[in-house]
Amino acid sequence: MTDWKDRNLTKALTPGQGSSGDTEIIYLTGVDQNHSGLEIEASMQVINMLRFDAAASFGTWKFVDDANGTLKDEANNTLGEFSYALKDLSVGDMPQTSFALGTTLNPIDGLSIQALVNYYDDNYSDWSPDSREIEEGDDPDRGQVWMAPSYSKVDLHINYALPISIAGTQMTAFAHIFNALDAVYVQDAVDNSNYNSWGTKEHKAWNAEVFLGAQRYFNAGLKVNF
Repeated sequence: MTDWKDRNLTKALTPGQGSSGDTEIIYLTGVDQNHSGLEIEASMQVINMLRFDAAASFGTWKFVDDANGTLKDEANNTLGEFSYALKDLSVGDMPQTSFALGTTLNPIDGLSIQALVNYYDDNYSDWSPDSREIEEGDDPDRGQVWMAPSYSKVDLHINYALPISIAGTQMTAFAHIFNALDAVYVQDAVDNSNYNSWGTKEHKAWNAEVFLGAQRYFNAGLKVNF
């Protein structure tokens, strides 16, 4: 359980956006967060040639309260005061729930074959606290940011310590296949994108800018230890 307190953010306004026509900066104070969660790891060597590994992570990461902002010019003169609706909104840009399960086979001496399954959930879009300014006379926007769909992917890892050596060197052949099933998934997203949002901004899928995860790819090689 971690409390991030006394956190501050700054936002520079380019010329023409501020009231003075010069560069102005909004200083946000009280951008506090609470991160709580539980992580568990376990492994079991079933027999000499078979091993299972598992891990689980459950997190809840939220903003503690609303924040206040002070608008200042280059000379540090205060031009205005603002409030931002952040209370109980989830922190974005990283899955808050994840599971991993690995199965490793050692069928012969020196050969290791591992299949690793990863699952991710509660992946809230990235967003900035300064996007939740409370406009005078309007109801504050306290809608939760868009959460990308959960996803899983499978990776395969093969290592083989060659039973031969040259001039005392030890050689290991390896091959890795990432996203072996070629899953299509949203790895990152931006809530209410300024560039790729459609219609009214409601923290929905059509308001988000998404970045897909890498397609299936692999590498292989030979490692020489001497």
